Amino acid sequence: MTTISACKANLTKALTALESVKGKVPASFLGPVHPQQSGGDLDAIQATIQNHVMQISVAFRTVKGGRQAFLNFLKTSENQEADSHAYVAYMKEARVDDIMASTEGILKILHSRLSEIDARVEVNRLTVQ
Repeated sequence: MTTISACKANLTKALTALESVKGKVPASFLGPVHPQQSGGDLDAIQATIQNHVMQISVAFRTVKGGRQAFLNFLKTSENQEADSHAYVAYMKEARVDDIMASTEGILKILHSRLSEIDARVEVNRLTVQ
């Protein structure tokens, strides 16, 4: 039987993993691609960014799943009022909404970098032909 403590522990574990994965993204990937980079450099950067996007997305889905499991627990809780208050307090204390919003922002930036790299690779390809 699931408990409020188990829900908190599972979501905390998922949040910690998400923050860890986000922390591995180099700051240089969050800014514009350097104009001097081309060819193989861009391919390597593109592959690395794609890997970060994949890892963050998986961790983000795990957090969403943990949050949903918590909500599902509340629906069947025998002490819904107290457990609902505990849920709200936990979400605020753990800054779940802030973490999710910052994750969405990082993913948006990384997708933008990938689009930028795709455009540069295409320009390089057309220039070489």
